[in-house]
Formats: sequence, C-alpha cells, structure tokens
Amino acid sequence: MKHGKKTLVALSSVVLLAGCGGGGGGSGSSATGETDPYATQSGETEALYKFQWALKSASSYFKDFAGVSDGTTDLNIDRVHRAGIKGQGVNVLVIDDGIDAQHEDLQANFDPSLSWNFRNNSNDPTPSDKDDAHGTNVSGIIAAAQNKIGIMGIAPRVRLGGVTNTSVTSQIAQTYGGAEWSRRADVANLSAGENPTQPAQFDDNTTENLAIHSQFPTLRSGKGAVILKAAGNEYI
Repeated sequence: MKHGKKTLVALSSVVLLAGCGGGGGGSGSSATGETDPYATQSGETEALYKFQWALKSASSYFKDFAGVSDGTTDLNIDRVHRAGIKGQGVNVLVIDDGIDAQHEDLQANFDPSLSWNFRNNSNDPTPSDKDDAHGTNVSGIIAAAQNKIGIMGIAPRVRLGGVTNTSVTSQIAQTYGGAEWSRRADVANLSAGENPTQPAQFDDNTTENLAIHSQFPTLRSGKGAVILKAAGNEYI
C-alpha cells in the first residue's frame, strides 16, 4: 500500500517507547509481564501473518519471491514481541483520511478519546466514503490487534486514535497537540502527501510546521511527542 514500507520502518519506535516504559499520559499496562492468552507469542497466532514479510521474512509466503523479499531482511521485531513488548502504554494518533473504528482488527485498540473527525465534529473518525481507506490501512500496519483475525500490527497493544486530515489553520493547530484528544498522543503518524511532477520546496514556516514546533515539545509530560512523516512514493 502507499507509504506502507516507510510506515513499517518508522513505527518501530512505538515498540521502543513501550519497551522503555511508554510516554507520559500513555494508557495501558506495563510493557512487561504479559498475562493475556497471547503472552510471549508473536504473529504466528494471526491468520494472515505469513503475508507480513516485513515483520518476519524467513517464514513469509514471499520468502522465495526475490522481487518482494529476500527471505532474511525484516524489522527483526519477532523477538521483541516474544518478550511481551507490544506497544503497551503508548498512544498513537494516525493523521489521515480517518479510521474505521469498528474494524475487527482495530476495534480492540481504538480509543475515541484520542480521536476526532473534523467532517462531522465527533470523536468517531470512521470515513463516510468507503474509498477513504488509507488511514485504516496504515492503522492496521501500526496497531492491528493480536486476536487470531487477519494481520498483527507492529505494536498490537497500543491505544489507537485517528483524526481526519485538514487544511484549516485552526484545525491543524488542534491536530498537533492543541486539543485535549491530540494532547494525549505519544506518537503521531502522518502518511499523507500529494503527487507533484516537480520536487517541492521545503518551508519550515508553514502553519503545520509552526504548530508542531510550538506544541509537540510540551507533550509526553515535556519529553516531546514523536511525529513520523512518510517520505511518500513521489517527490514530496
């Protein structure tokens, strides 16, 4: 999927945050002492895990497809999952075209208090247009639950929030830590972009960047939130 590979690599930081105790304001249990039915198990419990070559290449369906996987290279995250570190205590906010809050692989981790929908002013970010599926796909890569259904996310025990992307100045400020729901984010993932024919000029003084600079350092009890921006598949 678009921006998927970049998201896979970047969101490993979610597991690292969990391993070092999470962030200020994070919800969930300690990163140690898993006691649920999936304790110390990795994605072998999930029906479609064999297709997630980037999480475990050696046993992947694609291990013999050189154009996809070399059968060796992956995120080396299997041993972390088996240690019981799966994103506990970390709040992740996905800034995209929304999230299907009732999706069977996301529902267990979805947190409405960490979400907002600027299109209908509610804390349900579920898109009204079925074609707006990018945020749901990205959320699955990050946070699909370990539940014997579908895939498993890189961090299958994070608290997941979603917000619809916006170009309205006041709403951008809210998205990047300026609202109660976004202020609780430890990690924000922004997998959005355009398709320009020429490289874009970087401007650090855009409304979006100024909002990040002013608000993100105060989050996570002053440690600063982590923002991950996909490089994209095009120039931008």
